[in-house]
Order: sequence, then C-alpha cells, then structure tokens
Amino acid sequence: MGKDLEKKYVKGLVKVDGIDVKTFKTEFDSCNIIEVEAGSTGYEGGDTGHGGRTYFRIKDLSSTDMRCVVRNNGQSHEFDNVGQIELIFGGDCEMETFYEALCFGADVLSEHTPGISDYEPQISHKEIQQTNFALYINELCDQYRKTHSLKGKSKLREKYRVSDISIQDFFECELNKAEGYVSQDFCNKVYDYVLDTTKAIAAPKYNE
Repeated sequence: MGKDLEKKYVKGLVKVDGIDVKTFKTEFDSCNIIEVEAGSTGYEGGDTGHGGRTYFRIKDLSSTDMRCVVRNNGQSHEFDNVGQIELIFGGDCEMETFYEALCFGADVLSEHTPGISDYEPQISHKEIQQTNFALYINELCDQYRKTHSLKGKSKLREKYRVSDISIQDFFECELNKAEGYVSQDFCNKVYDYVLDTTKAIAAPKYNE
C-alpha cells in the first residue's frame, strides 16, 4: 500500500511532539481548492506514551468556506474563515477509531455525492479484527507480566470487541513468556488458532 501511495501522492513529513510522522498530501479542486495531508507512525504497541501519532490536516488553497468549532470543558470557541485545520491523535486505538470515523464520514457523504467519490476502504473487516485482537493480546500480556494473573480478561475482550482467548490457549501459545511487544504477525496466528474450533491448526508457540 505504501508504494501505491508514493505513486499517487506527494510525500511529506511533520514533527508531532518531537516525533517524525511520514505523510502524504494531495489537492482537491472544484470551485474551491483544498489540500489534504495525512499520516501516521502506525502501530507502536500501546497508548500515546508509546509514541504513536496520527496526523490529519485540511488547508484552504482557494475560496473554501471552512469553519471550526472547538468545544472543551463546557466552553466553545468558534472560528470563521479558517485557513487550516489540523487533527492530532496519540496511540494505537486512537489511530483505529479515527480511521473508522473517516470511513463513516465517507459512507454518509457518498449518499449525497453520487458519482463523485470512488473511495473504498483499504482495510477489510478481518484485518480490523486482527488489529484489535493484537491490541487485546498485548494488553493481556502486559497485565500478566505485572500481576502474573489473567483476572479481568473478559473486560479487556469487551474493550476491544474481539474473540476471547481462553486461559488454556494463552498458555498453549506460551504467551506467558512474552517479555515485550507481541508482533501483529504472531497475534494473527493466535487469532486463527482461537477461531479454529476443530483445532486442526497447531497452537503457535511464542519464541520472539
């Protein structure tokens, strides 16, 4: 996907909280012109403290009626004739939920702009579930390292809305030995194993 983006859009780089975020940008022309720039560090293994950043910017290049309302702690700040809007998110989950928000927005607006947009999400439902499962596994492993317990496992599963991993499967896959971030690739193997009710797939063994 990265190479396809490089062929279609202009590469950029922004620094957020001292962290480099590689971006891509392009322009959209009609009676007005806007420039859009977006980028992310991708998954960094946790919340904002792990260094994950997602960046999204819209800039008026010509004749754009763009306004912004910021609400915080019961106070509202309204800005007219805005020249640029930037959104910044920290953490893996924030990257995912913002992506889903953009997909939702695209779906809604496509109902009002038939024939204009050919946008299609680049990530399948399974890939989203695998990503959420990896976040679930990593938080579960982090908890086990700190407490040597899997208590509250069901609450974590509900948090990420994914298939559960049984205590037996957790130890079968030797996740109790995980000393750091469990890769997406290994979590995908665990995901397939958990979903295989026939257990025809052998339990993957953590050895990273």
